Amino acid sequence: MRLPLDQAVSILRLLLEGMSVRSVERVTSVHRDTILRLLVLAGERCQRLMDEKFQNLRVRDVEVDEIWGYVGKKGGHKTAYEQDSAEIGDAYCFVATERKTKLVITHYLGKRNAPATEHFIAKLAGAVADDPFQLTSDGFKPYVRAVKSQLRGRASFAQLIKVYASPARASSATAPVKSWRPSQ
Repeated sequence: MRLPLDQAVSILRLLLEGMSVRSVERVTSVHRDTILRLLVLAGERCQRLMDEKFQNLRVRDVEVDEIWGYVGKKGGHKTAYEQDSAEIGDAYCFVATERKTKLVITHYLGKRNAPATEHFIAKLAGAVADDPFQLTSDGFKPYVRAVKSQLRGRASFAQLIKVYASPARASSATAPVKSWRPSQ
């Protein structure tokens, strides 16, 4: 990094406040490619820090979910030439959060499929202590297998499935909760 440390910190603060890269470029007179390289460097160092420090965490209640986004364009808008490209299209950020403290325990960026789910739950398993804890997800089916194979009975797992209904039908509709409890 060739930027002075105080300038790099100022750029990162502006980005964290929600300024766009181009706005930061105008305000600081630092080229956007330099800003993006700084952002990647900071992200890599934060990831390394999380991997080193977030081990054997004692948690009680963990929620996992996925956040949808896209790179370049939405998956449905890819041309025939772009269909095989993994660098363009839909992307999901899997996030594990401790419910009470709001600590982001781990995350994983990938497709919303079974292999990405397995990798994400494996990262979660490596970050938390062997103590039993509650794990809750949405109704995404790959979580069931991933939790069984990666956490191996360390978590009481439940899937919360939301049922959307009009107010008149809401009183008669109940939201089913699928639950899997490890064998003791």
